[in-house]
Amino acid sequence: MKILERVFPPYFGWSHAAAIFVAYLLTSMVAEYGFSFGVGFLEGLMGADFSELGSFINLDHSLEILMTIVGDVAGGTVIVVLLRVFSKKLSRNLWKEIGWRPCRRSFLVGGILAGFALSLGVLLIRYTVFSDIPTSRFMADGLNLIFWIIPSVLLAPVIEETLFRGVLYLGMLNSWGQPWAFVSVTILDSIFHLQYFLNGKLPTLFIFLVYTISGIVLLLFRMKSNSLIPSIALHCSYNVIWLFHAFSRLSPLPH
Repeated sequence: MKILERVFPPYFGWSHAAAIFVAYLLTSMVAEYGFSFGVGFLEGLMGADFSELGSFINLDHSLEILMTIVGDVAGGTVIVVLLRVFSKKLSRNLWKEIGWRPCRRSFLVGGILAGFALSLGVLLIRYTVFSDIPTSRFMADGLNLIFWIIPSVLLAPVIEETLFRGVLYLGMLNSWGQPWAFVSVTILDSIFHLQYFLNGKLPTLFIFLVYTISGIVLLLFRMKSNSLIPSIALHCSYNVIWLFHAFSRLSPLPH
């Protein structure tokens, strides 16, 4: 018990945040691979190829989209459950402390505009500095666009902002102070997103810098407004630009 008390202090610290982060990663990964395994098992059992369903309804990546949604929902559910558990033991106001509170309209509008500006700026650099790198068409289909809105514009911004700018930032802030919390959350966020682009054509350093800069801007909005709402709005608008751009021309780079 003494060891647990040392690891998990009587306030929401880095250990509580780390426990939620690890639980989220494991749950979302298990859910995605479990869904993929289940689909494969049913295909073998029925002697069918479910990927043909995508062609039937003009949705080439239907199973990939569903797998992403399953992982997001499962991981988000774990975050909610653990926060409820910790709020009962540590603080009744834990949800407000991590940033789920109202904000001024100016911060909300500023977050939306900043997301648009940031995404357009990255696009400008991508086509100016790396214009020699060819682009590839990405799921250029109307139904794909509609269904990808669910994980990339609706689920990911809410879940990731709650996790990074909410849970991890508060835990590290309470344990280590603002400077270390700021740096740690920004680096973790960048590394977390690198997994999607390590095999891409754009330089890894460029991808890392994009997510580092966007992470800094997101966290500044979170800190200045004392709310997650502006950073969620920024995240949504950023992803909207990249999602529509991805369906029109090239491989995406959503945050």
